[in-house]
Amino acid sequence: MARVCISEPVAETRELLERLVLRLGHEIVPEHQLIAADALLFEPGSAHGVTLARRARRHSPETALVAVSAVPVAVAGLPGRVHRLNQPFLPVDLERAIDDALASSTGLEHAAA
Repeated sequence: MARVCISEPVAETRELLERLVLRLGHEIVPEHQLIAADALLFEPGSAHGVTLARRARRHSPETALVAVSAVPVAVAGLPGRVHRLNQPFLPVDLERAIDDALASSTGLEHAAA
Protein backbone atom coordinates (compact mmCIF):
# COMPACT_ATOMS: atom_id res chain seq x y z
CA MET A 1 0.00 0.00 0.00
CA ALA A 2 1.26 3.44 -0.91
CA ARG A 3 0.34 6.91 0.29
CA VAL A 4 -0.93 8.81 -2.76
CA CYS A 5 -1.59 12.53 -3.07
CA ILE A 6 -3.90 13.66 -5.87
CA SER A 7 -3.83 17.12 -7.43
CA GLU A 8 -6.61 17.42 -10.00
CA PRO A 9 -8.46 20.70 -10.65
CA VAL A 10 -11.68 19.06 -11.90
CA ALA A 11 -13.67 17.87 -8.87
CA GLU A 12 -15.37 14.98 -10.67
CA THR A 13 -12.07 13.67 -12.02
CA ARG A 14 -10.39 14.06 -8.63
CA GLU A 15 -13.21 12.12 -6.93
CA LEU A 16 -12.96 9.33 -9.51
CA LEU A 17 -9.18 9.12 -9.05
CA GLU A 18 -9.63 9.02 -5.27
CA ARG A 19 -12.13 6.16 -5.50
CA LEU A 20 -9.88 4.19 -7.84
CA VAL A 21 -6.77 4.75 -5.72
CA LEU A 22 -8.65 3.57 -2.61
CA ARG A 23 -10.02 0.55 -4.49
CA LEU A 24 -6.45 -0.35 -5.43
CA GLY A 25 -5.62 -0.47 -1.73
CA HIS A 26 -3.70 2.78 -1.40
CA GLU A 27 -4.16 5.57 1.12
CA ILE A 28 -5.08 9.13 0.07
CA VAL A 29 -2.81 11.85 1.44
CA PRO A 30 -4.13 15.43 1.40
CA GLU A 31 -2.08 18.08 -0.42
CA HIS A 32 -1.03 19.79 2.81
CA GLN A 33 0.73 16.51 3.79
CA LEU A 34 2.46 16.10 0.43
CA ILE A 35 5.85 15.31 1.96
CA ALA A 36 4.30 12.18 3.53
CA ALA A 37 3.19 10.87 0.12
CA ASP A 38 4.92 8.06 -1.75
CA ALA A 39 3.33 9.16 -5.03
CA LEU A 40 1.68 12.23 -6.53
CA LEU A 41 -0.95 12.02 -9.27
CA PHE A 42 -1.20 15.45 -10.88
CA GLU A 43 -2.65 17.26 -13.88
CA PRO A 44 0.36 18.54 -15.87
CA GLY A 45 -1.78 21.26 -17.47
CA SER A 46 -2.43 22.77 -14.06
CA ALA A 47 0.12 25.23 -12.68
CA HIS A 48 -0.85 24.12 -9.17
CA GLY A 49 -0.23 20.45 -10.00
CA VAL A 50 3.18 21.19 -11.51
CA THR A 51 4.08 23.34 -8.49
CA LEU A 52 3.20 20.43 -6.19
CA ALA A 53 5.28 18.05 -8.31
CA ARG A 54 8.27 20.39 -8.06
CA ARG A 55 7.75 20.72 -4.31
CA ALA A 56 7.53 16.94 -3.94
CA ARG A 57 10.80 16.44 -5.84
CA ARG A 58 12.54 19.20 -3.88
CA HIS A 59 11.58 17.81 -0.46
CA SER A 60 11.54 14.11 -1.31
CA PRO A 61 13.25 13.21 -4.61
CA GLU A 62 12.04 9.60 -4.40
CA THR A 63 8.38 10.64 -4.60
CA ALA A 64 6.81 8.89 -7.60
CA LEU A 65 5.19 11.31 -10.05
CA VAL A 66 2.32 10.35 -12.36
CA ALA A 67 1.02 13.00 -14.77
CA VAL A 68 -2.65 12.25 -15.53
CA SER A 69 -4.22 14.22 -18.37
CA ALA A 70 -6.77 14.01 -21.16
CA VAL A 71 -4.52 16.06 -23.43
CA PRO A 72 -0.85 15.44 -24.13
CA VAL A 73 0.95 18.11 -22.15
CA ALA A 74 4.72 18.28 -21.87
CA VAL A 75 6.06 18.07 -18.35
CA ALA A 76 9.20 20.19 -18.43
CA GLY A 77 11.45 21.29 -15.63
CA LEU A 78 10.82 18.36 -13.31
CA PRO A 79 13.93 16.42 -12.32
CA GLY A 80 13.71 12.66 -12.44
CA ARG A 81 11.21 10.47 -14.16
CA VAL A 82 7.57 11.47 -14.59
CA HIS A 83 5.19 8.71 -15.61
CA ARG A 84 2.28 9.61 -17.90
CA LEU A 85 -1.25 8.29 -17.88
CA ASN A 86 -3.53 9.52 -20.65
CA GLN A 87 -7.27 9.77 -20.10
CA PRO A 88 -9.47 7.92 -20.66
CA PHE A 89 -7.89 4.95 -18.97
CA LEU A 90 -8.91 1.67 -17.38
CA PRO A 91 -8.42 1.03 -13.65
CA VAL A 92 -5.69 -1.47 -14.52
CA ASP A 93 -3.85 1.32 -16.39
CA LEU A 94 -3.91 3.50 -13.26
CA GLU A 95 -2.69 0.59 -11.17
CA ARG A 96 0.17 -0.07 -13.60
CA ALA A 97 1.15 3.62 -13.75
CA ILE A 98 1.28 3.91 -9.95
CA ASP A 99 3.15 0.61 -9.56
CA ASP A 100 5.67 1.51 -12.29
CA ALA A 101 6.24 4.98 -10.85
CA LEU A 102 6.73 3.60 -7.34
CA ALA A 103 9.09 0.89 -8.58
CA SER A 104 11.25 3.32 -10.55
CA SER A 105 11.34 5.83 -7.68
CA THR A 106 12.64 3.15 -5.30
CA GLY A 107 15.07 1.64 -7.78
CA LEU A 108 13.08 -1.58 -8.18
CA GLU A 109 12.32 -0.99 -11.85
CA HIS A 110 13.16 -4.00 -14.00
CA ALA A 111 14.04 -6.10 -10.96
CA ALA A 112 14.52 -9.77 -11.71
CA ALA A 113 11.38 -11.82 -11.18
